[in-house]
Amino acid sequence: RESSGGKYLGLTLTITATSREQLDDLYGALTSHPMVKVVL
Repeated sequence: RESSGGKYLGLTLTITATSREQLDDLYGALTSHPMVKVVL
Protein backbone atom coordinates (compact mmCIF):
# COMPACT_ATOMS: atom_id res chain seq x y z
CA ARG A 1 0.00 0.00 0.00
CA GLU A 2 1.05 3.56 -0.53
CA SER A 3 2.32 5.70 2.35
CA SER A 4 0.22 8.61 3.54
CA GLY A 5 2.51 11.08 1.78
CA GLY A 6 2.60 8.99 -1.38
CA LYS A 7 6.39 8.75 -1.33
CA TYR A 8 6.70 5.08 -0.40
CA LEU A 9 5.02 1.82 -1.32
CA GLY A 10 4.70 -1.01 1.19
CA LEU A 11 4.56 -4.61 0.01
CA THR A 12 3.76 -7.83 1.79
CA LEU A 13 5.09 -10.95 0.10
CA THR A 14 4.76 -14.57 1.13
CA ILE A 15 7.43 -16.93 -0.13
CA THR A 16 8.33 -20.54 0.52
CA ALA A 17 12.11 -20.83 0.63
CA THR A 18 13.53 -24.27 -0.09
CA SER A 19 16.78 -23.63 1.78
CA ARG A 20 18.44 -21.20 4.16
CA GLU A 21 20.81 -20.25 1.33
CA GLN A 22 17.87 -19.26 -0.88
CA LEU A 23 16.40 -17.13 1.91
CA ASP A 24 19.77 -15.46 2.58
CA ASP A 25 20.25 -14.77 -1.15
CA LEU A 26 16.81 -13.17 -1.41
CA TYR A 27 17.42 -11.04 1.68
CA GLY A 28 20.78 -9.93 0.29
CA ALA A 29 19.29 -9.01 -3.08
CA LEU A 30 16.49 -7.00 -1.49
CA THR A 31 18.66 -5.15 1.02
CA SER A 32 21.24 -4.21 -1.62
CA HIS A 33 18.65 -2.82 -4.06
CA PRO A 34 18.74 1.01 -4.16
CA MET A 35 14.94 1.33 -4.23
CA VAL A 36 14.40 -0.86 -1.14
CA LYS A 37 14.54 1.01 2.18
CA VAL A 38 13.53 -1.67 4.74
CA VAL A 39 13.37 -5.47 4.67
CA LEU A 40 11.81 -7.33 7.60
